[in-house]
Amino acid sequence: YRGYDCRNNILAGNDGLILWFVGRLVVLSAANGTQRFYLEHLDDVACIAKVETPHAAAGSEEEEEEEEHAIIVATAQVGDLGVVHVWDSASLTSKARLTHGFAIRQLSFSPRDAAML
Repeated sequence: YRGYDCRNNILAGNDGLILWFVGRLVVLSAANGTQRFYLEHLDDVACIAKVETPHAAAGSEEEEEEEEHAIIVATAQVGDLGVVHVWDSASLTSKARLTHGFAIRQLSFSPRDAAML
């Protein structure tokens, strides 16, 4: 836990999912008590952000009327390279890996359309 230099490192999703980081590990805890882990970082995580985007459920017409929420997460690791991972919380798959060339201390998705990080 990086409590000495990190703030706002616990996030909650609308579906009861709780996300937080410890060292280089990102923990996802579901409302049913299970935990999953995002393991792609090579150094300690410094900050985290999420955005929930509605998308139609696949399947029958009744299911298509219901909306599911995909939670896209961005996590940045410590260090001077500014490595940021953008990933899907449901599948734990990486969507993008960005390197900025400078340390990243805070992340946020654009509030209007979540298209920008």
